Amino acid sequence: MLTHTVFFTLLDSTPEAIQALIEGAKTHLAPHEGIRHFSAAPRAQGLDRPVTDTAFHVALCIAFESRAAHDLYQETPAHQRFIDGLESNWAEVRVFDSEG
Repeated sequence: MLTHTVFFTLLDSTPEAIQALIEGAKTHLAPHEGIRHFSAAPRAQGLDRPVTDTAFHVALCIAFESRAAHDLYQETPAHQRFIDGLESNWAEVRVFDSEG
């Protein structure tokens, strides 16, 4: 299994802009074959412990059944549509991939 976690910091962080990113992820990214788990959500409020990283607005977490499924997902037109349609509002994108 490969877990692909992405943290988005937005230029416009209004609730509407956050929801647009979440809906875009659900529309373009969730339907891919090989996904075991999909989550796109805003940062949880009120969990501001000293070790908590709060420098993002939306977290995307996708667990793929294999690295091959992840690699296919990266090359799909839907993944590119997600990027093309929403990246103009991204101030920073941090990607963390883990296996296990």
